[in-house]
Amino acid sequence: MAFIGRFVALLLVTATLATADSARSSGLNRTWTSKDGATVDMELRSIDGPTAVFLSADSRKIELPLSRLSDADQLLAHEWWDALPRPLVWPEIVEVETRTLEVLPLPKEAREGWYLYRTEHFEFHSQAELANSLVKDIARVFEATLRLVEELPWSVDPSPATGTHYLAELYQSRASYVQAGGPSNSGGVYSPKEKKFMVPFESLGVKRVGGKFTRADRYEVDTLVHEITHQAMHFWLNFLPKWYIEGTAEFTELIPYHYGKFRLDRIEVGLKEYLEERSGSIYPIQELFTMGHQKWAEISTDYATQSRLYTSSLILTYYFMHLDGDGDGARIQRYLGKVDKLRASWQTFSDHYKIYEDEFAVFLKNPGVVDNSDGTFTYPTSLTPPARPALPLPKDQMDKADLANLDLLLDGRTPAELEEEMRVKYREAGFRGL
Repeated sequence: MAFIGRFVALLLVTATLATADSARSSGLNRTWTSKDGATVDMELRSIDGPTAVFLSADSRKIELPLSRLSDADQLLAHEWWDALPRPLVWPEIVEVETRTLEVLPLPKEAREGWYLYRTEHFEFHSQAELANSLVKDIARVFEATLRLVEELPWSVDPSPATGTHYLAELYQSRASYVQAGGPSNSGGVYSPKEKKFMVPFESLGVKRVGGKFTRADRYEVDTLVHEITHQAMHFWLNFLPKWYIEGTAEFTELIPYHYGKFRLDRIEVGLKEYLEERSGSIYPIQELFTMGHQKWAEISTDYATQSRLYTSSLILTYYFMHLDGDGDGARIQRYLGKVDKLRASWQTFSDHYKIYEDEFAVFLKNPGVVDNSDGTFTYPTSLTPPARPALPLPKDQMDKADLANLDLLLDGRTPAELEEEMRVKYREAGFRGL
């Protein structure tokens, strides 16, 4: 007991002691080492941000900062915690309160020839004036979809790609949409490069009434939901396979929606309706699973192939979220945790590289520093060039960041075995013909 007390004193300023919850799953029991070299046998039960929760030999719960452990033990603790299966927890309903939803029309002259509207999180520009009821409907879809992505258990914390609001542009004609850069074979698109969502009126099902546009009988929100999902996941898009990017957007699109409310408790109904509306064979899952962004772009030039890819991506994504393993989404949760770490590492690298570039520019101005025009430099031994930050992935893997960590989803299976397991699980769930 005295030794445990000494160890805890070395590790933390304050510790919270409470009765351990015996119902919790077993943890990582080993000898832990502090930064000061003290050691003790305890069982790691969980990690909550910077705090680790241990169970002592006499069944006391001890909370202490992870930073007080040795670097090696901190790494080990994080690896253990990240590898634990965690079931996805799904909300039943996601909605926005329509009575409090505010839409602020902006001055027309703020962008010549366009009408501007702003909600809490979105700013959308329209080539024609929209009726108040239509503006409210579109704003409701925008805000509800953002909240949906925030509340789904995907580890995604959305934020605008630039500025304070997400940007969307609504085009009066398909010709103006295509001229602005919208793909001719699309009903709408989120452009990561331009950091904006673009959609023609025809994809929304609106009609002109007098001098304004309003909703028509065939008013639809599917395209909005799909592309806003991409927009909310902007900072993730370079680190995810194309099937998951499109699969999640198809996933949100199939969730029954009405008047600012998404019904996740009816998602199976949405999936069955989705599959009934689509025909044709499924794209080979084992090929889709490891398909890079470039290959996807090369083969999806015609509508039929594109439709197969989208449908198959949804089937693969839905499988990992609801049918894989014990049906708890544990593998996809582990995978998304790794992707989030890679994304954060890349952001850290980018931030450090900007500092490095500034420091190197200053270094080049020193007397005696010579650019050899072949990527190398010579400089006096009295000078030390700034250290280039390390890449978050090996150099030969940097152009394949979207395919990193897929082994966590396979979990020892081959892509062919995964495809066969999918077919069995879908049949068991009542989905035939897949």
